[in-house]
Amino acid sequence: MFSDPLIITELHKLRALGCGLSVDHFGDNYQLLSLIADLPLTQIKIPGELIHAMQNPDACMLVEHLILIANALNMNVIAEHVETEEQFKALEALGCPALQGYYLFSPMNEKNFFIVCKQLTEIRRSYNNVERGELSPVDYKR
Repeated sequence: MFSDPLIITELHKLRALGCGLSVDHFGDNYQLLSLIADLPLTQIKIPGELIHAMQNPDACMLVEHLILIANALNMNVIAEHVETEEQFKALEALGCPALQGYYLFSPMNEKNFFIVCKQLTEIRRSYNNVERGELSPVDYKR
């Protein structure tokens, strides 16, 4: 599918319009690895199967290199299905900038979603104030 020049041309047109293009389950489709330089992607998602296999050194190395490839090509990276503290810490150590999964949050209704968004906004605002020197780290602790 992605090897069709017409499809690649249309994807470039969408990207030129400002659309972001993401590949879900990126590590599952090895054909995409050969086309990654031709596709105007903005994001890749590392599949949960790879994340769950990270106790295997080879799988961990593959995840690390997918992150490096995406960074080198100025793409966002999201690790899917992060479910344990061990996975969280390993991905953090590898420099993965975005994670999703039950370890971080369970599915929630609209009301709880907005409550969490408000809390995260307040935390970010406080953190930014500390960085700008408007608050000391002691003031930041609650």
